Amino acid sequence: MGDIKIVEYDKAYAKSLADMWNMSADSWGNSGSIYTEESVIEENENTGNLNIYIALDGDEVVGYCSFSEYREDEGALYIPLLNVRPDYHGKKVGKALVLQAVKRTIELGWPRLDLYTWPGNTKAVPLYKKCGFFWEKRDDSTHLMNFIPTVLQTEAVQEFFEAFDWYQDCKRNIDVKPDGSEEDNFSNYEYIWEKDGKHLRMAFDRKGRGLRLIETDDYLISADIQEQELVFGKEYNISYNIVNKTGNKLDIAINGKDDKNIKFSFETVSSVEDKKTVTARFFVDAIEEEQNHWRTHPCVTADITINGKSAVFKVGINPKFPAKISLSAPNTHKLKNMNSEFYIDIENSFKEEAVFQFVLPESDNIIIQNRSFNVTLAAQEKASIAVPYILNKPFSYEATLSIKASLSNNFVEFKRKISLQFSGYDGRFGGETDEYWCVFNGNYSLQLTKFNNDLILKRIPETRHEVVVFYPKIGLPFSLEFSKERPYTVENYCGEDYIALKAFYKSRDFKHIQIVSISKLYANGLVEHSYEVHNTSDVDADAEVWLSQSYYYGLADAVIPYEDKYIEIDGEDSSGLEFWDSSKITENWIFSSEKSATIGLCWPEKDKIKFNGWYLSIEKNLGKIPAHANICTEPCYMAIDTFKDWKELRKFALKDNCQDRSRLSTTDKLELNINNGNPFVGNGFDVKIKDYRKSYFDGKMKLSSTKESFKELEKKFSVTDQINETVFSVNGGNIPKIDTLSLDIDFDAVLLQKKSAVFKINENVIFKKNKNMEKGIETLSLDNGEITIKTSPQFSNTIHSLLYKSKEWLDTSFPSSRPKSWWNPWFGGIATLPDEMTNRSFNEEDREADFVQLKDSVGNTWSGIVIKTNIKKNEKLKGLKIAQYYLMLPGVPVLCQTTEIVQETGYYFSSMPFMTDMYFKLDDEYKNNMVTIETLSGQLTTYKAVKDYEMKTKGTLFFSSVNREDKLMVYNNGDIPAGCFTNSEVIGAYIINKMDIKNNERIFLPPSFLIFTKEVMNHDLFKVLKNIKF
Repeated sequence: MGDIKIVEYDKAYAKSLADMWNMSADSWGNSGSIYTEESVIEENENTGNLNIYIALDGDEVVGYCSFSEYREDEGALYIPLLNVRPDYHGKKVGKALVLQAVKRTIELGWPRLDLYTWPGNTKAVPLYKKCGFFWEKRDDSTHLMNFIPTVLQTEAVQEFFEAFDWYQDCKRNIDVKPDGSEEDNFSNYEYIWEKDGKHLRMAFDRKGRGLRLIETDDYLISADIQEQELVFGKEYNISYNIVNKTGNKLDIAINGKDDKNIKFSFETVSSVEDKKTVTARFFVDAIEEEQNHWRTHPCVTADITINGKSAVFKVGINPKFPAKISLSAPNTHKLKNMNSEFYIDIENSFKEEAVFQFVLPESDNIIIQNRSFNVTLAAQEKASIAVPYILNKPFSYEATLSIKASLSNNFVEFKRKISLQFSGYDGRFGGETDEYWCVFNGNYSLQLTKFNNDLILKRIPETRHEVVVFYPKIGLPFSLEFSKERPYTVENYCGEDYIALKAFYKSRDFKHIQIVSISKLYANGLVEHSYEVHNTSDVDADAEVWLSQSYYYGLADAVIPYEDKYIEIDGEDSSGLEFWDSSKITENWIFSSEKSATIGLCWPEKDKIKFNGWYLSIEKNLGKIPAHANICTEPCYMAIDTFKDWKELRKFALKDNCQDRSRLSTTDKLELNINNGNPFVGNGFDVKIKDYRKSYFDGKMKLSSTKESFKELEKKFSVTDQINETVFSVNGGNIPKIDTLSLDIDFDAVLLQKKSAVFKINENVIFKKNKNMEKGIETLSLDNGEITIKTSPQFSNTIHSLLYKSKEWLDTSFPSSRPKSWWNPWFGGIATLPDEMTNRSFNEEDREADFVQLKDSVGNTWSGIVIKTNIKKNEKLKGLKIAQYYLMLPGVPVLCQTTEIVQETGYYFSSMPFMTDMYFKLDDEYKNNMVTIETLSGQLTTYKAVKDYEMKTKGTLFFSSVNREDKLMVYNNGDIPAGCFTNSEVIGAYIINKMDIKNNERIFLPPSFLIFTKEVMNHDLFKVLKNIKF
């Protein structure tokens, strides 16, 4: 190892930095994602960081440290991310980076530097503590604070650091646990320095983040308050304890300063010869909301001059209402005109018994049966009081209570804001709580948090997924100011069919720039979100103004448009944005789903999305905004439950009312691509495996046939090979008519199996075509060596015979129609016709049949029979031409059925239903005919042709008989799964395709497949058939 240099990041280092992150994967749990030069450049552009430091050993990047303003609190800078390459652990690289961040904090004049880590980071915590950090004792995070900048900026002790090295001479017990000594509910953090017989001790208050004690060899000065939690509206004592250790001159001046709601105007000057306690009074003024524990608490602040040199002392207090009062209710819809209960939660803040009296105000929207309360509570006691009510109308109940607290010797009167949202299944309203502003529209709500300006879309009841819009950023460089700066005004209003939440912000970092966030919430769960950016100056902006919109959006169970495909991300293992390259997002939407909800996000087509680690963002260049001009951005949309699937969201995002849903299909994130997507194979073919994620293969893969039709193939990979796609070449000479290929993956972190069906084409088979007379009617028949199909246009528009292994599988009335069950006339067989026509009228139209060949989208040439019907007699559908294709490949036990529609009616067809009916008969005894389905709940169930059932299914159907070895599978490529029906006279399947067709347009319906097999097979094996289109 050479000399380690700490330098500013430049994109020239991006490739080496990517290597560092990839080598450090195990340090961060090793999700399996990889970094590239491009992803590093994108991730570090326009981040809002003040600086990014990297550690170099020669030309190699061995460490990284980002440095920014702290978003969660005032008065601190922040280390968002720190990493050292594992082979450089213990070589003081992390120390050099952290010390550089401390140095930069001091240079910029900030009082504190913060960071977060995790409790198990046992290697880093000692480093942080040696560099001046204290681990704050909290349940919700592992937060560390560094007060060394304040130490070195404190004039009263600066002379000590002419001799002391603050890092080398600091004496601390380094334990991997939270820091702090507890005194009277105060938590103190202490630094001690010792060198050459000199000592310095300084203590900082945890809540106030300020100096409260200095001890040198000459003196000790400390600030003490008896209690940290103080009820507002009263005066309290603070004591300054001063000890002169040497008897030398010790002149002390104390000047109190107001801070937030703490009023402290005390002044004193004294000369202390031995010991002295200076007691002063400060007033805790009223607060409007409870103190947030993430933020610096209000402080009793004083400038203390010690022999002419100053130090600022701060002791934080937690101001309390005399009573903490809030309303709560179950997080469900509230029913109107029903007896219900909400709850008043009340906590006595006094250290003695108190009686609290208050009245809940009336409202036309709610009947509160008891509004007057007289509550007696022991010292610091809590109570929850049930309040019966009847809701007239959904609304936000908000009031400022006037409360009288009676104590043993006196009483206190105070006011407390309360609120509770009574949401229902309908209604629009807005409101405000201590924590957020909100609007509701039926099942959905938008919340704008006061803590950090997050805008959160929620559903009632809540879903696992949320869409969060983070605070806006203005740049360049992008400012983080609105992570803490609340809007100066928030309002809500109702439009024609939405309710809007509007928040107004003034920029501190970009003078004369104001931002308005506008969010419109619709009753269907859709939110339209946009910004207005104003230049309030009298002159044009002298630089381009940029706006960054950032979102939190997880990709669990998602579909994303990626590399011109639609990648399906099943499960959680690849849901992090770090797995995906935002430059490969090819359309302007993202969709995800869970069992109870769908989630969507889309943005303007001209905008580009960026993945920035764990969040995504859209950056807009608004240009040089003219004086007094207002720039409005195009809206982004987020949605819960608005779109039933990704195709509907895509249609909305692309403004494409004419998209053909049937031609859209997903690709697995780890793609098993057999024969270039063609499941019908010959004697040799390739199997390609591609991982679309930013991840490399690490382990072995085995490709095999479940029927052992070829020798198992195996490949081994190492992550250092940097491979994420490979090809197996298969000799398919021995593959049977139907086989299943299995890809077994044994990687470093995952075991996975993927399977897919293949069908063997027998090129030696010659189709047999026949036209002959059967039962006195001309009949066309076609035999592919496995299946024979027959039709007779003179009889009907159906194929009336389907023979497999010389056994008939269709139920038909051939050669003439007859009544059966619910139908008259009934023809049976298989046919497709418009749902608006009956069998009778459809069969009255002229038709013809012929042999045909048709090529599909993956290159197969199918042979079959086509039945053409030109509708001329039906007035409504006159001009519609329907060509039913029944297609086969040589030697393959599969019948493909599709229908060509030529629409020349002079009308537009909107969701026109076309119905394909299939009637089967495997046994003369109908009760021996059965159908096995996967129900909508996922249960495999077999029904006999005995009772009258019509069943929707989740996927595939299998028809069978107790007297047949083979089964007939019906697989549908359309959006609507095939259904089935049974009674004591018929058993069959139906497929509905609802199509949008323009006049003079020609389309094909999605194909369906009838597959002969010996067993019930998982329908997922046949997903590859969705590649077949005409």
